[in-house]
Amino acid sequence: MEWNGFSVLKIRCAFPRGVAAGFFFEIQIEVRTLTRMRKILTVALVLGFKSIWAQFGVAFHQSNLPFVGVHYEWKDRFRSELRIGVDQYTDNLSFEGAGFFDVIDKTDFEFYAGLGFRTRDFSGLVLPVGLNVYPFPVKNFGLHMELATLFSEENWLLRGSWGIRYRFRKSNAP
Repeated sequence: MEWNGFSVLKIRCAFPRGVAAGFFFEIQIEVRTLTRMRKILTVALVLGFKSIWAQFGVAFHQSNLPFVGVHYEWKDRFRSELRIGVDQYTDNLSFEGAGFFDVIDKTDFEFYAGLGFRTRDFSGLVLPVGLNVYPFPVKNFGLHMELATLFSEENWLLRGSWGIRYRFRKSNAP
């Protein structure tokens, strides 16, 4: 990750070994674009606050690399999540972004698979699969388990986590 201090943020990911050896991608974001994106998001939140709020949720994952996440669900099967590592100093914070698809979507549980990217410690590709269970009559609060493979530049790691999840949506009690 590179920031020139004024106008451009560059993120570059390279895979030196394995199936994707020699493959890399680079993302450049201009500050003007970030400002526009912030304005568009603000307008969307103000105009559709009630329906948008009903789709958000939060989660805590406990593991050897614990993290908290904020997610947004749409069409009951797709979810994007921004995750931030916890139990570490702020200058070592890791960020992770992922998109998920609920392969099995029942009232009491969801089995999901996804794809994402992680920065800082073990930066690189993330391939998570997991299970969300909603055992209570009101299906907003649940428990989850996840197994994710983290492919970093130098190696790969298999991370298991468990935790709690809360969805800010209208209750769908039977």
